[in-house]
Amino acid sequence: KSTKSSNHVALFSKFHLKNHIVVRDLQNAGIVTVADTELGSISIAGVHLAPNTEDTRLAEIASIISKQKDCKHKVILGDLNSISPENIIKSRNFSNPNTPEPQVRHDVIKYIKKSGYIDTALSVQKENIYTVPSTQDGDSEYYILRLDYIFLSDSFAERKIDYDVIVNKATRMCSDHYPII
Repeated sequence: KSTKSSNHVALFSKFHLKNHIVVRDLQNAGIVTVADTELGSISIAGVHLAPNTEDTRLAEIASIISKQKDCKHKVILGDLNSISPENIIKSRNFSNPNTPEPQVRHDVIKYIKKSGYIDTALSVQKENIYTVPSTQDGDSEYYILRLDYIFLSDSFAERKIDYDVIVNKATRMCSDHYPII
């Protein structure tokens, strides 16, 4: 549970979770834990990075990655509030067709990849399935973006993986982001 915002995270697993670390130096929330699996221990980080600046998010993700350094198999997932350089940004503006395209930095996603993680959506060619907007709050102006990710350490490179976004009536009402699996 975040002490600084109303944005929290939770991890659910069919595997036993241990060694929980609540990450306190985030603007929103994060937790790093270890799952005991048939592959051995897997460090899992559930995160909701800051919405305000790429510099803030970069410091936050560096903190998360440092907490996973002792584990061979690693997962980072959640709302990273960051854009991948491979994503197409589509403007969805119903009220003002003259809205300028945003200035975009890709530092956080590049840092994660440089740290030895694989973008699951990119690896299965689903990188342009957007995770926002779900306009449950009634906003009329959005950019259609993928801000939610599942990154796996490159130790998973030879394993079969998939990525998808759940879009239905229920997920449109639950959040301004669609869930990813």
